[in-house]
Amino acid sequence: MSSRNHYIHGSSEIEQDRLAKLNDLLNKRYLSEIAPVMCSRVLDIGAGLGHLTRLFKSRSTADSIVIGIELDANQLAQARELSINHQGIEFRQGDAQNLELPEKEWGSFDYVHSRFVLEHVQNPSVVVTSMASAASSGGKVVIADDDHSSLKITPGIEGFDRLWDAYIQSYINFGNDPYVGSKLVSLLVKAELKPIKNGFSFFGACQGMEEFDGHVNNLIGIIEGAIEPILETGISLDEFKGTITRIKEWSGLPDAAIWYPIFYAIGQKP
Repeated sequence: MSSRNHYIHGSSEIEQDRLAKLNDLLNKRYLSEIAPVMCSRVLDIGAGLGHLTRLFKSRSTADSIVIGIELDANQLAQARELSINHQGIEFRQGDAQNLELPEKEWGSFDYVHSRFVLEHVQNPSVVVTSMASAASSGGKVVIADDDHSSLKITPGIEGFDRLWDAYIQSYINFGNDPYVGSKLVSLLVKAELKPIKNGFSFFGACQGMEEFDGHVNNLIGIIEGAIEPILETGISLDEFKGTITRIKEWSGLPDAAIWYPIFYAIGQKP
């Protein structure tokens, strides 16, 4: 099987804006779950716009070096622009499935992280094994990702389950794993890391919460951003548009709620 990556949502300006707002919704709670410690060398794989990369720097030692690796040129350019006033952060273009580091950097990082990377690659094990190789002895490897079968929308929306199943199928059609989030501990063990923690960061909200609209907009954004591969599964354009309209109508219900865990697992290198 090919080891190429496929990020299903693309890298348009609309997608970059969605990712920025996603980080605003998720990062505070997520960081409280993974609890990064004071580190001197951090490697962030799939850094995107660098939101977490910059937060890792703020929680590391004053003289720390934090390196973000990102494949997409558009995201990389924005990450560098957003980080221009941050010292001790470097962004590099690189492929998570073919990680390239200078020889002296292998085995030198005490904190190696990736989030929302493994679901977009065809060989997650290669990524985690490279992360383990980059970690120093005693260093931590943190991986976080989705199991898209875990999303629950209440009350139910007519047509939503069919649309979401098509979204999941579009991952499978590209050779990626939409359920990888629930397999993270196994990936750590396969990379010869000792699992020391697993859990999830809740990514949801209900009507009446300030962030609820942001969660609804993110849900619509990830579906609309994948419209082409979703339509290729057999969903008609009319069905697609109709379900999106019903999601918007549903969001005004007093008991509307989104329930969605972001799975994570932490391993330590012997």
